[in-house]
Amino acid sequence: LWTFGDGGTSTIQNPNHTYTAAGTYNVTLVVTNLSNCIDSITIPVTARPKPIAAFIYTNFFCPAGQVTFQDQSTGVGGAITDRRWIFEPGDESTLINPTHIFSVPDSTYAVMLIVTDNYGCQDSIVDSVYVKPAFGFHFVSDTVCFKEITHFTPVNEADGDSLYSV
Repeated sequence: LWTFGDGGTSTIQNPNHTYTAAGTYNVTLVVTNLSNCIDSITIPVTARPKPIAAFIYTNFFCPAGQVTFQDQSTGVGGAITDRRWIFEPGDESTLINPTHIFSVPDSTYAVMLIVTDNYGCQDSIVDSVYVKPAFGFHFVSDTVCFKEITHFTPVNEADGDSLYSV
C-alpha cells in the first residue's frame, strides 16, 4: 500500500502519482509478504515548482523579417539552465535572447519557448508573434509638363511605419 502524503494512495506495485502542488510529501510504502509479515518505510519526496516561461519581442520594418526576443522567464524552485526557442519549422535557438529572421514578413508566427531549470522541471509558452512588413517605398508625382513645377511625394509601403529622411 502506497500513501503519497497528499491523500492519494495506490496498491499497484510500481505506481505513478501526480502532485497538484509543490512541496515536500512523506511517501509511505507498506508491504506484506506471503508469510503475512509487514514492513514499511517512509521517505520524503519533494515536488518542485516549475519555472514560468515568458518572453517579449521587438521588431522593426527593417531588416525585413528580423525579430529580437527577450526571455522573461522566472525560475521558481531553481535556476533556469536551458532554453529552447522554436520560431518556425526547422529554425530553433538555445540562446537566452536570440534574434531571428523570419522567412515571410507581414505574417504571424506561433513561437514557442521551453525553459528547463536545474532540477529538470520544464514549462513552455506559445505566443503569436507578428512580423512587421518589410520597409519599402515608392513615389508619386503629378503630371510633368515642360517648364512647370512638378511635385514628388514619397509613399511608404510599410503600413504603420514612417519615413525619417527623404
